[in-house]
Amino acid sequence: MVRLLTALILALTIFDRWGIYNQPLPGLDGSWAIALHLVRQQGLLYGTDFVFTYGPLGWYTTRLAIAVQPWEILLLDIVYVIHVGAILWLALGKRLVWLRYGLVTGLAVLHALAPGLEPPFVFYFFSLAYLGYYQYTGRAWALVGASAFAILTFYMKANVGIVSLSSVVIYAVVQGLGQQMPIRHVGICLGSLALLLGISIMYLPVRLTPYLIAQWHIINSYNDLMYLPPTHFRRALFAALLILFLVLSITLWLLFRLYQSRQLRSFFRQEGALWGLISLQLFILFKESFVRSDADHISLFYKYSLLPLSILALFSAQLLIRRWILLPILLLVVAPNPIPYNWDSTVAYRWARQLITYGRDIMNPKHPPFLPVTSPIPAAWLERIGTKRVDIIPSEVSLAYQYGWHYAPRPVMQTYQVTDGYLDLLNATYYKSADAADYVLMTWNATDGRDPFADETQTKLSLRDHYQLLNQHGNWLLLGRKLKKMRSKQYIVYKQSVQIGQPIPIDTGILQDQFLQVDIRYRPMAQLQRLLFQPPGISVELTHTDNQRDTFRTTTSLLRTGLLVVPRARTLTDMGHFMQNHTELLPQVKTVRLLADTSMVQTTKYALIRVGNTKPALTNNDN
Repeated sequence: MVRLLTALILALTIFDRWGIYNQPLPGLDGSWAIALHLVRQQGLLYGTDFVFTYGPLGWYTTRLAIAVQPWEILLLDIVYVIHVGAILWLALGKRLVWLRYGLVTGLAVLHALAPGLEPPFVFYFFSLAYLGYYQYTGRAWALVGASAFAILTFYMKANVGIVSLSSVVIYAVVQGLGQQMPIRHVGICLGSLALLLGISIMYLPVRLTPYLIAQWHIINSYNDLMYLPPTHFRRALFAALLILFLVLSITLWLLFRLYQSRQLRSFFRQEGALWGLISLQLFILFKESFVRSDADHISLFYKYSLLPLSILALFSAQLLIRRWILLPILLLVVAPNPIPYNWDSTVAYRWARQLITYGRDIMNPKHPPFLPVTSPIPAAWLERIGTKRVDIIPSEVSLAYQYGWHYAPRPVMQTYQVTDGYLDLLNATYYKSADAADYVLMTWNATDGRDPFADETQTKLSLRDHYQLLNQHGNWLLLGRKLKKMRSKQYIVYKQSVQIGQPIPIDTGILQDQFLQVDIRYRPMAQLQRLLFQPPGISVELTHTDNQRDTFRTTTSLLRTGLLVVPRARTLTDMGHFMQNHTELLPQVKTVRLLADTSMVQTTKYALIRVGNTKPALTNNDN
């Protein structure tokens, strides 16, 4: 009874929810959270109508009172608490050992107090925990549990879910080939995964093949344009690398001890697959935490790295592993790290207060109000838009919720995620279609040192061809659909080799569209750096005829897609001239230079493309 009660109290402490719903907010992150719900209201299909890192169950991570019933959130909350409680119950052991109880309680409290919340990583952990439980007990139903949580993770957040799904498949195949799993159990594992995936396709708004293709493009190019850690986060990165180094050192020492005791081969046959999958989750946590360098992301490493290591402590068949793996777990807790814990003197009984508050909210759910920014949209625009369909560029979807508009998003609904030609083409094709929004609101903004005009190049051209400028007010342009369709354009191609740092001259006497496509590639060390952390930075320097210069960050995929160098907009007003084809009013670019470390990046050729009668030389896909 003490064991069950302790596990339940700790599970509720870790859960740390005071109500069903979160508050909808403006801004980039608040907007994508709202968009997931507006898309669900309209029944849009993921993969074709809508593409984002979060999937059709991503609403659980946002918990907004827009398109989700309380029972849906409550159901997943119950699943969450039950499984956290079950894992804690196993960790406490069959006998009442005060040292073990104190250790498990301390780790649970520290995990609860660490900032950050990312449910997909917990569900990914549940999937691995089921695999660990199967390895420890041989019970085939655990394989079905692992498959179910892998699929849940996949539809919550695709980049984490793809790894989770792959982990289940890898485990079954490796253990089956190594004859550590009966062939019947391999069939149960892979069969349940296929069955549950098939059922999910039938009932969730998703088209699996285009969903997977789009997610691959997002994953492949995501970290190329994310920012490097600022100075005040370098200490967090150093601490994380130190912890990983210590974990690796302890692991090698344990393997050496197993080798001395002639148990190494047996260990790899029995547990090598699970050990590898746990290492993979640690790596994914590191990437997720440090590719974007804000406190919320960085804290995820310190909060969730305890989880995969605990699987070995619970389920390893090697007593040596179960004992010594506690050391890196403790290192994650006590190692000096700069992420502050939200210490609360009421932690001992907080779970009781939050359970009471949460229970009351279940009976009468509170709907937190939206906190709108000062309205930037004039009344005349609101009257004109009315019930028409609206899209918003680059990211402030919260306006659609604030004003109750009929939101009609382009497939990749926030510009910062359009990181290669495939994703750009999805959006460009949308604006050419009959289903495109009636109105588009556009402001001048970009993330992570990017140039607003260099993002979504094909999409901007499609907008210019199929929309017209209706008005400008403050920081916004209002665009409306043209009645007359534009004819498709073709191109003339001029090829030439190019070197990093070498100016590329632009003919300023030609005002027709001119693109710069560069075949630029990472050298082997840069490819390794890209895999393990982030690639070396690449920038573009534009020199105008008035000798003013603009420098902005870019990537290999965006350079292969093509930069529009003529005409060129530098401000929102310039963008209005671009939409009206007033090229003569726009700044003129006379040279373009690529700036990068030549020991890491190389170029083979570039193409300067003008309107003509042939197709572009380079593809829109990043290799």
